Parts: sequence; structure tokens; C-alpha cells
Amino acid sequence: MCKQPIEILIVDDQPVVIEGMRAVLSEYADVRIIGATTCALEIFNRIKALTPDIVIMEALLPFYNGILSVLQIKRIDPIVKIILFLRLRIGFAKNIVLSKLKLLGC
Repeated sequence: MCKQPIEILIVDDQPVVIEGMRAVLSEYADVRIIGATTCALEIFNRIKALTPDIVIMEALLPFYNGILSVLQIKRIDPIVKIILFLRLRIGFAKNIVLSKLKLLGC
């Protein structure tokens, strides 16, 4: 029986981050990158069109809050898995963001 690859959508405002993830994930035969976007406003249309198994995205995106996008993504596709990463070094702000993410089940 042939196992289907895990389909992933990558979202980050930095193209270099997307390309780095593509490079790393392309090493795995059971993973397929089905899309990527640097625009937070495109996330929802991409999820509807591509139906990824996993969305890997930056938690703090320009023009749209990555945390709030989790709620919208789950409304569109309740079974999609979401991996958020956070590039924030300031302790207090980081703790606030992390506590909100925990409330959302991330």
C-alpha cells in the first residue's frame, strides 16, 4: 500500500524563510510542499484551494495577526494541523503571545 505524502502550506512574510523550509522539508519523501505565501491575506484562499494537511506559519505576520488567523483557519478546515513559530526575543511580549497560543490549543 502506498502512503500519501503529508501536504504542507508554508506562510511567512520572509521569502528566505519559506525557501529554507522548502529546502529542509524537501529532504523527506513523505512530505510535499503544496504551496507557500508571503501574504497573510492569502492564507485563507490557499487553504480552501489546496486543502493542506499542515500549515506552517509565522505567528506574528504583518497586516494580519497570525494568532487570530488560527481561529479563521479552523473555521475553514477544522482538521488541518497548524504549526506556528515565533521569532520574538522580548520576554514579556513573547510570554503574552505564547499564553494566547496555548488558549487556542497550539
